[in-house]
Amino acid sequence: IQWNPDGTVPSIQEITGDGTRRTSDGIIPERFPVRICSQKQIFEMAKNPQSILEIIDNAPDSGIIEIREKIEQEKSRYLSLQSSLREIYNQIKDESKVKGELDDITKRIEIFETSGYADILKKYQQGQRIRRELSNWEESWQNNKDILLKVADRILPSDFNELEDNPPDFVKDIIAVTKRLETISDIIKTNASEIDSIWEDWTLCKEKSASIAEIAEDEKKYHQLISNMADSGVINPSDYGSLIQKKYYLEQSLLDISTRKKTYSNVEKEAKSCLNNYYTLRKKLTQQRIIFANEILGNNPVVRIIISPYNDRKNAEANFREVLGIEPEKFEKDIGSIEDNTGLFKDLYPHNHRNCDSDDLENHVLQGLERIKNDIRLIYNGNDTKSFGLSFQKRLQKVSPELIDRLDCWFPEDGIEIEYRTSTRESFRSIKKGSPGQMTAALLAFFLSYGNEPLILDQPEDDLDNQLIYTLIVSQIKEKKTNRQIIIVTHNPKIVVNGDAELVIALKINTSGLTIPSCKDSLQNQKVRDDICTIMEGGNEALEKRYKRLTAGGHDV
Repeated sequence: IQWNPDGTVPSIQEITGDGTRRTSDGIIPERFPVRICSQKQIFEMAKNPQSILEIIDNAPDSGIIEIREKIEQEKSRYLSLQSSLREIYNQIKDESKVKGELDDITKRIEIFETSGYADILKKYQQGQRIRRELSNWEESWQNNKDILLKVADRILPSDFNELEDNPPDFVKDIIAVTKRLETISDIIKTNASEIDSIWEDWTLCKEKSASIAEIAEDEKKYHQLISNMADSGVINPSDYGSLIQKKYYLEQSLLDISTRKKTYSNVEKEAKSCLNNYYTLRKKLTQQRIIFANEILGNNPVVRIIISPYNDRKNAEANFREVLGIEPEKFEKDIGSIEDNTGLFKDLYPHNHRNCDSDDLENHVLQGLERIKNDIRLIYNGNDTKSFGLSFQKRLQKVSPELIDRLDCWFPEDGIEIEYRTSTRESFRSIKKGSPGQMTAALLAFFLSYGNEPLILDQPEDDLDNQLIYTLIVSQIKEKKTNRQIIIVTHNPKIVVNGDAELVIALKINTSGLTIPSCKDSLQNQKVRDDICTIMEGGNEALEKRYKRLTAGGHDV
């Protein structure tokens, strides 16, 4: 695995049997999973334990990756369904208006139909409906001749080029098949010609039809009626035809609206089901995080992780503002504060949330979120409420409907608390109350407990006192190194010696200023022990003096 600043070298290479290298495809974290942690990086994570959630969520064996993918799928589907609902609503919202127009037009038509000419008008309308139906019926089969002729041509095979080396019986069979298909093609062409004859017969039948003649007579009477009405000047006769057409159009519009209302109802049910699925998966995400955290540190005597449902109180308000596109520090009185228990967030969390049972906390927060989301929707839909300022209400009414839909899918992130103790005789205490060294040590213990991929630690002893190095670090290293590879860069002899390092590489700077190994072997090697004593203890003399002072009551002997 290699890298250079300009990216000109292949990331992964394989060494073949003869020792040469060849470029290989793949993603480095997948083909060579390894976790690398520096002391400063761990300390920064210790100050913000929420970052541990990302590590837990991305663990391949936690099952959380699949849950998060399903959550995103349900969220996308819900947002899409809500968008469809708005589109359908725009198509059905004018139902009352259409009904009113249809009622007015129907009354105007009644004026025509009750003016002494009702029978003529009704027969004319019936005749026009029959003509439309006949026209649609004729169009449905009139062109079938052309369709059959195309079929007759398409079923014929392409020409077969005879070659000298083709077997005679093979060619004979091809000719036989072609003739059979040509016979079928001829039959289809004959049937196509028959359609012309059928059309002529139908045309003649229509011309002789008494019903058609009656329709034509009704049309003649209708046009005479229109002419007489125009001459009388009583009613504008040209309005009648347009009113009939508009009535037909409005009736069709109401039928379409009725169909779309059924579609709206079905989509609405699907959206609610989708949102319920989303809520279920979100609860499952929290449960799986708790299960996985317990699996990682359930038996760890010095470190534990506590995950509280939706209890990221520090970031909840910022996340809420981000969802609705409301700038920080705007509408502080209306949105309120979680810590101050005011505004929208009033009573979102129970007063004694730290001592609250996980299920009770979850139910309390879910009820509070439902209240918040309902309040926002009421304001968005124009319902004035005295609980919030007018400026805040106007601002909410201007946000896009997509943001309101996203609010339906919003939950505060789960809270995460890391607790530790330096001895099994002590009680657990929050990492937030520890010194920088204690915070780092507790998180190091977590990294040592979690996973089985190679772990590289860069100077983990920085900021740690000797007690913490042993109780939280060395003991964990000795326990975990049996099932994972641990590589540590350190200046502390306790980690090397008490941690029973299998391989020690001591480094030195040569005359050219390059860092090179001075030895590379196990602790059983005398050179390795000498280097450890020299580099980490100041040499044998210094070590002996400290030993004598300690064993002889502080006096040099």
